[in-house]
Amino acid sequence: RKASRLPGHRAYVIRDRARAWCTEEVARQLVAGFDRLRLLDRNTPRIEVHDLSLRRGGPMRGHRSHQSGRDVDLAYFRSTCGKSACDFRPTRPHELDVVSQWRLLSPWLESGQIEAGFMDYRLQATLYRHARRAGVARAKLRRWFQYPRGRQHPGGTLRHYPKHSDHLHLRFACHTSDPECVTIRLSADPARARQARVHRRD
Repeated sequence: RKASRLPGHRAYVIRDRARAWCTEEVARQLVAGFDRLRLLDRNTPRIEVHDLSLRRGGPMRGHRSHQSGRDVDLAYFRSTCGKSACDFRPTRPHELDVVSQWRLLSPWLESGQIEAGFMDYRLQATLYRHARRAGVARAKLRRWFQYPRGRQHPGGTLRHYPKHSDHLHLRFACHTSDPECVTIRLSADPARARQARVHRRD
């Protein structure tokens, strides 16, 4: 399958364009998600987008995944970013901009576009409480969040993984246009983490 480079956008900053390759479907989902944010609030802070995949797929230095064009690392929205783009730095629960974070994530979760994600457990708790106050049904939250069942619990689309207090890792679901795509559930246990199947680019 042909790789697509994530295009630029007013709502985010790409940290390294050489590591910003993905499938066409993932590029469309990301752009659409940030378009929605801009429509809801033009003053939403920008965030940094870091590693997706290499142009021809395969192992990427510093990662177990990010091999198939379906993974992306995003900085968290923080209330302290101001006019600067929110960068990759440890984020404490009270700093998380839950409104912006939920506006970005919830449509993807609702539509089943996210296969799995890694998010610090304490930040999950903060976002979970915001979603609950916003009226999201407990059944949906149980499906989408590992919290409050403990950071070792295997349930939830969003799960805890060490060293994810400074960024959110998302893996988008396989698209119907790619019959060779393989769904491999990301493990929240570092000892059992498995690499995604490599999809070479033409």
